[in-house]
Amino acid sequence: MLPRVLLAGKLANPENYIQALRRSGMEPVPMQPGFSVNAFDALLVPGGGDMHPRFYGEEISPLCGTPDEELDQLEMQLIQDFAAAGRPVFGICRGCQVINVAFGGTLVQHIESVVNHTHTPQGDAVHATLAQPDGFVEAVYGSSNVVTNSAHHQCVRDLAPGFSAVQYAADGVIEAISHKTLPIWGVQWHPERMAFAHYREDTVDGALLFGFFRRAIG
Repeated sequence: MLPRVLLAGKLANPENYIQALRRSGMEPVPMQPGFSVNAFDALLVPGGGDMHPRFYGEEISPLCGTPDEELDQLEMQLIQDFAAAGRPVFGICRGCQVINVAFGGTLVQHIESVVNHTHTPQGDAVHATLAQPDGFVEAVYGSSNVVTNSAHHQCVRDLAPGFSAVQYAADGVIEAISHKTLPIWGVQWHPERMAFAHYREDTVDGALLFGFFRRAIG
């Protein structure tokens, strides 16, 4: 039986995530009312809109997008519940940010160097990053030099207690985080748009990261 992965979020089109999970040997289950954490082996928190800054103690900036506070609260509770159960949690873009806030970290509401990170009508930005030694990104790709896509205007600022930053962009933006003892990881980029049918030659292969997540589930 394939491991069942709860796909959080309120995605209008979750197909990229669903296909990446399926092709990596997992059974994705989009979030529905009445679900039980015990019915799932792992949690994926996908990309999406901005969190409300009140969850990390700030007033909302005019540069912050329109938040969905109900979703913010739900995803943070999901992360806490899966963490308490010792089950793997993987966050992508917004998901990485929600993980950080759920454990007491903060976010940058609008990156000064946003032109290097946000998508355009032509598609995602692409940039080099530096993966830290002994971090999961460096382990997955076998190199400290990792080129990724990018489509965001917020990022982790203060790391939550218990977490490490394991990948950085050249401008200092944190591109990946991991918990020091729990099976929780987050990336600021979008591996589902760099994998399988969306494989691209100008970045690393996002499928390798989904393979890492699958192996972590066991």
